[in-house]
Amino acid sequence: MHLLYKRKSFLLLYSLLLINFDHLFLNCHLNNIKGHFN
Repeated sequence: MHLLYKRKSFLLLYSLLLINFDHLFLNCHLNNIKGHFN
């Protein structure tokens, strides 16, 4: 039971990190595109 909970929390943390990284990457990409058009 405890091990399963640990694994779940780890997966949750990992997905949160992935989402944050994705968001940062997207923001940088959008800023680059805006820079090209200006």
